Amino acid sequence: MENPASPFYSPQGDAAGRTSNLTFHSASDQAAIDIWMAAPFHAIGVLRPGLMEVAFHRDPVTGAAGLDVIRGFEPAFTSDLVLFPGLGSTIDLRRFLGELPNPLETCGYSASAGLPLVAILPANPDPEATATITDVTGTVVPSCIVSEHTYVSTDPVYGPTGLSLLQAGTLFIIPRDALSSPRYTVNLAQPGQADISWSFNVAGNGGVDANFGGNGNDIIFGDNGLHEISSDLDDRTIYGSAGNEVMYSP
Repeated sequence: MENPASPFYSPQGDAAGRTSNLTFHSASDQAAIDIWMAAPFHAIGVLRPGLMEVAFHRDPVTGAAGLDVIRGFEPAFTSDLVLFPGLGSTIDLRRFLGELPNPLETCGYSASAGLPLVAILPANPDPEATATITDVTGTVVPSCIVSEHTYVSTDPVYGPTGLSLLQAGTLFIIPRDALSSPRYTVNLAQPGQADISWSFNVAGNGGVDANFGGNGNDIIFGDNGLHEISSDLDDRTIYGSAGNEVMYSP
């Protein structure tokens, strides 16, 4: 949330910050979106069925940006399956860029892990769900499933928020290493259900990697409407960094 004592405070900006994915640095509008898509808990807010409209603003001077993914969301029963990256899509994101809570804690991976794949399922995943990622040569890529059944977080502040998002039928499949093959095939298996299989392509020089060259520490994490969350990355505490901007739905 914003600090009401700030000369830049506004009720509209405060409300926008509470319902938005936020980033402190981005090189372009597209780069801001890429940052959120490489941070899987924030990607959920963008991908959820029922998101009818969004509001986006980026300050061209500072690179700070916000995407309101809550006020245009209409919760409703849906049988839609949502996959990211999508079936047959081509992306230029290769690696995990940082997130709070940190989903890599479940896997025991380092910050150099690959882009988290996101599956929003019609129903909560089976506790025995397994996933396999293979590259263009057919080689199995080491990976880890993060679901409501496997999730581990020692973060007392952000950890419960991550679990609540996963309990809405979402899971992540996280490659241990950055994506380096031009094509990947994913198979998600659950007992008593048909497998979910899809392929996607990886192009370019790494998208956000090329634009930012960092390790994700420039990401400011919004609260997806569940908690009042701030970030203390780089020894700063930033509240509701949508600033005094008012974001309107189109």
